[in-house]
Amino acid sequence: MTRSPQPVCCNPLSIEALKSCHNHLMCRNVILYKTNKMSLTKVYTALKRMRELSDANIPFSFSFQPYSEKRNQAGSTIKKVNKALLRQGYTSKQSDKSENLIAYYDVEKDKPGFCHLPLILTFNDNDLR
Repeated sequence: MTRSPQPVCCNPLSIEALKSCHNHLMCRNVILYKTNKMSLTKVYTALKRMRELSDANIPFSFSFQPYSEKRNQAGSTIKKVNKALLRQGYTSKQSDKSENLIAYYDVEKDKPGFCHLPLILTFNDNDLR
């Protein structure tokens, strides 16, 4: 049985790459939810709302797929944060992933965390896929 070759992903965590790449559903480096223009619009709209809520000190919930730098792929599990606030992230001088790495504070667990913007799945129980 011959398997068809899987496309090698462009930079899987680059927003510009996500906008232009149509092969992410088959990409062997990162398995993402359907990354069409509508889902990216939903993620950016959710991020804007997260910022507004955080500025008003109102926690929100969201879920995402964790990303493993060692394996260079998204995990198969989904992490849910019930009460979060956005916090100051990295600048472009501090990290080459600053555009895609979202810094948050988990209010319930009283600890900081990070997630990758393209891997956010829900915001306040609304599906972003």
